[in-house]
Amino acid sequence: TLGVQVACISIPGDGHSSGPSRLVGPQAVAAARRALALMEAFRNAGLPVIHIAHEARQNGATWFLPGARGREIHPLVLPAADERVVTKNFPNSFRHTPLLEILRDLDVNSLVGCGRPIAMPGLYCGSSALWGLVRM
Repeated sequence: TLGVQVACISIPGDGHSSGPSRLVGPQAVAAARRALALMEAFRNAGLPVIHIAHEARQNGATWFLPGARGREIHPLVLPAADERVVTKNFPNSFRHTPLLEILRDLDVNSLVGCGRPIAMPGLYCGSSALWGLVRM
């Protein structure tokens, strides 16, 4: 049995409509719609959805800046009122965030991640997936 499953959705505005690593036009909408389809499947099944928000705090950062429009979650995949949002400051969604504790509190043993690698392919999603696999 798969046990309790959870979807983690990470689709920031900077990676889709503006900013230094933008994904524009039909590709942006298609990526967000795929994430939305996953969210809706989990919501319809009564399974938890957790959103990951990006916020850069490092010196010299030029995107995902606090208060910037581009750091907001993409409008097609906004959280529902009862869904958690975890803000991360590093590529790894678990580093210095409560994500692992949230998953443990939910007694999760199966995690589905959805996001778009922003800067380097695999850096954001890959580092989070590997860390979660080792720690969960």
